[in-house]
Amino acid sequence: MNINQGPLSRRIRGGISKRDDFPLEVERSALVIIDVQEYLSTPNSYGNDPKYEHFFQVSLPRALRNIDLLVKQCRSIREEYSWQSWSKPEIAFVYLEALALDGRDLSLDYKLSGPLLANLPNPRNPAVFLPNLWPLENELAIRKTSCSVFKSTNIDYVLRNCHVEQLVLCGQITNQCVESA
Repeated sequence: MNINQGPLSRRIRGGISKRDDFPLEVERSALVIIDVQEYLSTPNSYGNDPKYEHFFQVSLPRALRNIDLLVKQCRSIREEYSWQSWSKPEIAFVYLEALALDGRDLSLDYKLSGPLLANLPNPRNPAVFLPNLWPLENELAIRKTSCSVFKSTNIDYVLRNCHVEQLVLCGQITNQCVESA
């Protein structure tokens, strides 16, 4: 880590800097995995609607393989730098789970989204992660109650405390929750 360069935000020059000027820096990065959980990964969650057949048979398995590769690579880097606590990329799993049993804390969007989001995991029926895609002991696990991880969680605060300035976002519903992040 080149600490002398300071925060990435101070190196950006409006109209001059380009995204390629800032390659991913391990010690300033986090892999954020959004909504990769059992609740959203089974056809039953969507009422076995045939319009989701391609999603469950093709798109989701492909996405989960790629997310698994990202998580394994990030964990490998964390292991490689295990002797330097400040030089590891963070890994954060963000998942759907109501804070209240009756779901009164869910966003208006979720409340209006029909049966799919009416019965979110909750404290009595907690979220279940997928095999190989669950937070390990020293990784972050952040539950959310709206589409946007930044609207309904303290993830911004947590990542800033961990000195994260660059994000790699992934998840299984990219046109909603991942995109809104």
